[in-house]
Amino acid sequence: MSINRLTHLGGDPLPLSDVKAHLRLETDAEDALLLDYLRAAAAHLETITGFAFVSDNYEQTGWVQAGFVSLQRRNILNIGKVEGRSSAIGESNDWQELPDHYWSLEDRSLKFFHYQGQVRVTFRAGPSDDAIIPENLKQALLLLTAFFFENREVKDGQRTLTLPSILAELVAPFREVRL
Repeated sequence: MSINRLTHLGGDPLPLSDVKAHLRLETDAEDALLLDYLRAAAAHLETITGFAFVSDNYEQTGWVQAGFVSLQRRNILNIGKVEGRSSAIGESNDWQELPDHYWSLEDRSLKFFHYQGQVRVTFRAGPSDDAIIPENLKQALLLLTAFFFENREVKDGQRTLTLPSILAELVAPFREVRL
């Protein structure tokens, strides 16, 4: 199972002013660097939790197992296209779009009817217009961004590589467990 971000639709996971307030920064001198760290922190937390902090388009490939494919993002906004590659569709080994009656979206999984094989799904995930980031994920995002910012240089010949332990506690309720 692999997932790729196809497009970055813009926007940032949190307002830069929130990050600067958290770090007690008053200048604009390092805004670009802070935004880079904020986006890196969001990407890291997205991998751990499956929560997409900004709306983006994704493509995921995998195999239908027991009639299902679990999508690797929590907040699915819509399904763009579902394609399959199987002898059940035809003679070709090329990707072919699967009709809507072959599948249905159930929470974060695609349930397949009368189809077994490899699938490629394009979808949009991210917070809906009225959704807010859960407070513990917001704090984890601020904490990780601050960690990246404060540990960007080697100090006394050492680089701090251990993430703050509280980070694991903040994301625990959202952590993806893959079996």
